[in-house]
Amino acid sequence: MIRLYFDHNVFTSMKRGDFSYISNLIEKYRDNLQISYSSAHISDLKRGFDGSEEKLQLIETDLDYISEITKNHYIYYVHKRGVESTNYKPKDIFEESISDPGIEIGENLIVDIAKLFEEQGQSEKGKLFTYYMNNIPMDETLISAFKNPESADFMNRMFPGFIDNPSWVGWFETIGKLLKNWNEYDQYKEARALINEALNTTGHKYNPDKLFGTDPNNLKDPFSQLSKFFKQFQLPINTEYDEFIGVKNEARKEQVKDYTWFDIITDDYVSLDMFGFRQDKIVAREGKRKNTFANITDDAQHVGYATIYDIFVSNDTHLISKAKAIYKKRNVNTIVCFPHEFPDIFEKLRFKQNNFHETLEYLEKVYLHQPFWEGEIDDILGSYRRIFYPSERIFNYFNLVLQDFYSDLNFVYNTFRRSDNFYENTTTTEELKKLMDDLISFLGNDVTNRGELSQKDIEEIRNNTWEGRKWIITEKTSVYFALNGNLFFDLIIELKLFGQ
Repeated sequence: MIRLYFDHNVFTSMKRGDFSYISNLIEKYRDNLQISYSSAHISDLKRGFDGSEEKLQLIETDLDYISEITKNHYIYYVHKRGVESTNYKPKDIFEESISDPGIEIGENLIVDIAKLFEEQGQSEKGKLFTYYMNNIPMDETLISAFKNPESADFMNRMFPGFIDNPSWVGWFETIGKLLKNWNEYDQYKEARALINEALNTTGHKYNPDKLFGTDPNNLKDPFSQLSKFFKQFQLPINTEYDEFIGVKNEARKEQVKDYTWFDIITDDYVSLDMFGFRQDKIVAREGKRKNTFANITDDAQHVGYATIYDIFVSNDTHLISKAKAIYKKRNVNTIVCFPHEFPDIFEKLRFKQNNFHETLEYLEKVYLHQPFWEGEIDDILGSYRRIFYPSERIFNYFNLVLQDFYSDLNFVYNTFRRSDNFYENTTTTEELKKLMDDLISFLGNDVTNRGELSQKDIEEIRNNTWEGRKWIITEKTSVYFALNGNLFFDLIIELKLFGQ
């Protein structure tokens, strides 16, 4: 299946009839597509909700459209575990987010967390949390940054009020208040200006327009440009971009060991915006459409989620510029495009519903016309190995073929694999069901009479105990479909050669 991810604005435009060429392609190939919505889409809609019945009805039409086009396939991020998926109606998730908003970001963040423990019947844990926050010593390095003449002005303007209560309680209160002001008002704009001002007081002129360029079709790579600028500071750390931001900083190794790919991608997005690369305009005036830091974090999450999709479609020029730069740096193969570019890109993915005999013919053509001794020798396996990237996805899923020829035994293992260089190689339940249905339609039930994917199969896959499927086609041909790693699957076709 081909995975498609659309940002909220594209969904909204499609709902009212725009981009019909996209809707037509989706309708034509729907059974071969995986389209999802995420927690970022729900957040987009929630920010636009003012509590009125009129607004709620408008939002519900958006939710109904999202439900229809995604078939309720929902993805969400779990810290330290990455992106997970389930089937959940958008309307139900939106209603839950309104009725139970969770912890409100504000200056009483610690009190609110303690209350949450209490509401869950864990008041003792809430008291313990509050006790620790009031008694754990604060890092003196952080406190000294507010007193050091070289950094005090910046730190006190960026985090006002902390120095009056230099403790973990004070820090949480300061961060909570700061994020609330950034998310609800236009104070994030002031923070960006403060960062720009600080960089200009280093003795090195910092001008984002000159550093990155202004033509969206001819932008300089922001990460290499930032690295060049940071190297001028002669800091005691390697001042490549990653080191400067802290993702790989040795001094923070203990803090960042749990960084996931999603954390890295979203941090990249916010960092690029803060440093002036294709910044979004911040607006929080009455009567104007609000665009605050919350919009930027939602966009960052869209870019994070889209890393496990084939195509990411947006009509936001600033978001697209950032996404392309981040994906290039992080080696993500997701194609980012505007709606008008989608049809051509979509067609290049070459949909074709292969039958099993066509696949065998393809394999025969490969190993008959390209001698194995031209491939690489695998010393561990004792085989000759070749790697092929078919021009079409086999069974609309596999795009990599590994051929291992064992000369002593005269047989070939052909391993089909999906290799998209996503940050997280996963297969959704919907993709797996479709792939299994296709295999069953060609090959029938396997040797143990197991057919379509069952709930038992899904549970075994989650527990990493799945035995997969096996078919014996002829005395010379066997097929295995098995789990390889974390929700990643191999189709192996064993072919005996030379009449053996």
